[in-house]
Amino acid sequence: MADPNGTLDKIRSEALRRDAAAADPAIHVVLVEIALPPARLEVARPSAPGRPALRVAPEAGFGTGPETGGLPAADLHPIREAVEAALGHAAERYLRSARAFVVRASGPELRRLAEVPAVRAIWPNARRAAVAEATPGS
Repeated sequence: MADPNGTLDKIRSEALRRDAAAADPAIHVVLVEIALPPARLEVARPSAPGRPALRVAPEAGFGTGPETGGLPAADLHPIREAVEAALGHAAERYLRSARAFVVRASGPELRRLAEVPAVRAIWPNARRAAVAEATPGS
C-alpha cells in the first residue's frame, strides 16, 4: 500500500513499517510517542547538603498534572481518545517520563496510529542489550 503523505515515516522500525504497509495482523507492543514540548530540567533545592537536585520544570502554558508529563489531565484526554480511536481499543498505559502510550497494535492499527497528528513517533518496545563498560587498558 502506498504512503504518499509519508505517515509511515513516524514508525521507527523497518519491520513495523513493513507490517503497517502490508496490513499484517500480527500484534506488536509499541511505544506511541506524543508530540509534546520537551521537558525542561531545572536545579531545585537539594534534599541534602552537597547533593544537587533536578526537577522537571512546568512549561509555559502547561499545567503540572503528574500523569501527563506536565499537561493537565484534561489536555491529554483528546490525544488519548485519538490514539484509542485509531486502535479500536484502550491503550495499555501512559508513560509520563517518555511522553508515550504503551499499546498493542497490528499492522493496520500501526498505520492508523501514524496518521494521528498528535503522534510524533512509534517505537518498537524491544529490550536492548546492555553495553559493557570499557575498562582501563582494554
